[in-house]
Amino acid sequence: MTCQGGQKNEMNELAEISSEGLGTFSSTNESGISPWITGKQLQVSETKIEETLNGNHNYNRTYSSAFSGSGCDDLTTSSHVKKLLDNLQSLSNEVQTKSATELRLLAKHNMENPLLNLSINEDNKAKIAKSGAIEPLVRVLKSGNDGAKENSTASLFSLSVLEECKARIGRSGAVKALVNLLYPGTLRGKKDAVTALFNLSIFHENKARIGQAGAVKYLVELMDPESEMGTPRAKEKAQQLLCHFAIKESATGKGKT
Repeated sequence: MTCQGGQKNEMNELAEISSEGLGTFSSTNESGISPWITGKQLQVSETKIEETLNGNHNYNRTYSSAFSGSGCDDLTTSSHVKKLLDNLQSLSNEVQTKSATELRLLAKHNMENPLLNLSINEDNKAKIAKSGAIEPLVRVLKSGNDGAKENSTASLFSLSVLEECKARIGRSGAVKALVNLLYPGTLRGKKDAVTALFNLSIFHENKARIGQAGAVKYLVELMDPESEMGTPRAKEKAQQLLCHFAIKESATGKGKT
């Protein structure tokens, strides 16, 4: 695996989510996520086993995906996003987790196509960002339960693709919280955290923040091919992020002997 400059096409990340999370469909309406539209809904229930440092961790993740034409506009209205952001500040862990999950899906998924149409996803991301989502997501990332933190991480990863969000996310205090998820944490959580950090590092101010947050030692451990700490994609992003630091040091002369 070689050091690559710039950002990879996000379709790889989104297609990975599709293959992991869109496996089994059922027509039941017993979703843990509030109904977004009145049209036809398909739900995806996924039981995954993810390794943690303490062993295997089993959990059930339920997605609600809408495949209705007329209702999709309602899904991404400002009022709906605002409601989700308000719910992120709820004292209820359950409400926080559900809201973070919906924002994750809005940011990453095109509700009309499970294989994801990036142009529509970009619209969703822009709407979420303009609605003031970054600060509430960071608060949940710092103080929510594990499920809410993981979904907030995924949402921030999606928003970090947008150039206009890189500075705001970096200045919001998210970097330290993302670094804290690199060890310990679920495989998915680590992958989303390191990918978000990689995206953020493209903005020059964030490189210093990532280094000051103590990310390097975790990235080195994560990149180790013998380590079971992360997925292959997480290891790849860890290597690319370390390359960013190496390039910066070389350019400033700090890495010269």
